[in-house]
Amino acid sequence: MDYKLIADCTTAVATTIIAGTGVCALIYASRQLTQGREAKKVKHLVEFVEEFEREPMAYSRKTVAEKRLKGTAYPPEAQKILDFFETIGLLVRRGYLDECDVWSSFGYWMSTSMRTSGTR
Repeated sequence: MDYKLIADCTTAVATTIIAGTGVCALIYASRQLTQGREAKKVKHLVEFVEEFEREPMAYSRKTVAEKRLKGTAYPPEAQKILDFFETIGLLVRRGYLDECDVWSSFGYWMSTSMRTSGTR
């Protein structure tokens, strides 16, 4: 029996197993990173939703609505709301927030803000 051939074959098999394990580890790490990024996107979205629903943003929205009902074309408080959505848009363009999630959470309000600002 040729022990050198057996040793070479064993080394080749062990090297293949180690390489396969390394590839599997890289795939696993990549998936973990992707899941981490997605979780961060959701966390950021939840934080923005909470900010939108809390004071002082809720007060600004209420004030804009009241002034619009009284006939004010562009209340100064509307700028704060539009700035909020510009920030959201910037984060979507840079990939920090998911576009579909943002639309699902803020679509109605973005449409309303656009009508409030006089743009469409």
